[in-house]
Amino acid sequence: MIKKRASRNGFTLIELLVVIAIIAILAAILLPVLSRAKIKAYGVYCVNNLRQLSMAWIIYSGENNDWICQSGENATTTYPIPTASLPGNPQANWVLGAVNTAAGSAATNLAFIQNGLLYPYVNNVAAYKCPADQKQVDGAPTVRSMSMNCWMNPLETWNDVIGYIGTARCRVFRKQNEIVGPPPASCWLFIDENPNSINDGWFVCDPNNNQLWYDIPASYHIHAGGLSYADGHAEIHVWQDPNVLAATGNNMARDPVCSDLSWLQLRSSSKGSPNN
Repeated sequence: MIKKRASRNGFTLIELLVVIAIIAILAAILLPVLSRAKIKAYGVYCVNNLRQLSMAWIIYSGENNDWICQSGENATTTYPIPTASLPGNPQANWVLGAVNTAAGSAATNLAFIQNGLLYPYVNNVAAYKCPADQKQVDGAPTVRSMSMNCWMNPLETWNDVIGYIGTARCRVFRKQNEIVGPPPASCWLFIDENPNSINDGWFVCDPNNNQLWYDIPASYHIHAGGLSYADGHAEIHVWQDPNVLAATGNNMARDPVCSDLSWLQLRSSSKGSPNN
């Protein structure tokens, strides 16, 4: 009598282990690729947001006799927003509020975006924040990661703020036609700021001090961050200064062998009499 061989209805332990090992290897290969793809996608969104803000800034100027919209340090964090800080009033600003922890609800309240001078021209709260910025305050996402060049029509110039006395001051740009040193294509306008540095919407880079980062650029995009320029274009720039990449707050010393600070200074303003 011929006996039938029993059929197999499952995998052996060895076969299962081989399959698991193959899946683990594929995951190890694919996850870094997918992670980089995600970061690159965030970079595309970031550049698009910066372009939107820059185009709004250009349109604002075109509708206001070439005047640049106001920027300034210590924009109000008071809510309801004081009348003096609303559009058409003396303390109006391109954006209001601050997104550091000390600012409390101002960090998460969209009203400080929506009552800024640029909002009617961009009308998109998402444009004010890089999608790679995961910062939260009081358990809620902050509303902004972008800041403006402090030399763009400030309510109070940086030199005055720090009490600088001397002749090596910097150009303050009040109108678009004054942006000649550096020219618009080389003069940065908005920057993605480091979450540990950002507070108000005013980013200080002082060409008179080549030793100190007052505010710190963000480096969400594989050691890189977004900037836009006064001609409307935007880019992702790679930062190499280890003090930028590891920043825990404002006022960081520059790395003595890295040229990142000098690179940004040349694109911020130029030494000379301010156009006040």
